[in-house]
Amino acid sequence: MKLHKSVILCTLMFSLKANAVELSIHLSETEQQVALIEKLKNNKIPFTHESSGNIRYPDKYYKDVNKWARETITNDLPENRSIQYVSTKDHISFINKLKSENISYSIKQRHNAKWIVWEEKDSYKVDKIKTLIQ
Repeated sequence: MKLHKSVILCTLMFSLKANAVELSIHLSETEQQVALIEKLKNNKIPFTHESSGNIRYPDKYYKDVNKWARETITNDLPENRSIQYVSTKDHISFINKLKSENISYSIKQRHNAKWIVWEEKDSYKVDKIKTLIQ
């Protein structure tokens, strides 16, 4: 009888491990979701990305995923590498200057405004361009 109980107990423990608890996170901005998914892939963390935008992952990665999600949200518009022009003319002029200098950039829509973001390596060149526009 004792052998039978231990087999059941072992089966139960194995079953609990096989069905690990999953957590879910949802970032509202598509760019933020893509950035978090890239982090998960780079760190070989298993996940599923649902059509609703939820990202599901094993709970044992909670601390890492939570940290990366916060970083993704707060670093989305880097203070020294993003700018938003109220004037459409200045916005277009700045983008044209970036293109003429072969500087990579991205446009992010935040709070009804378009922000231009560039890479750290181009900050020195962009500083010169900004002085021409302002």
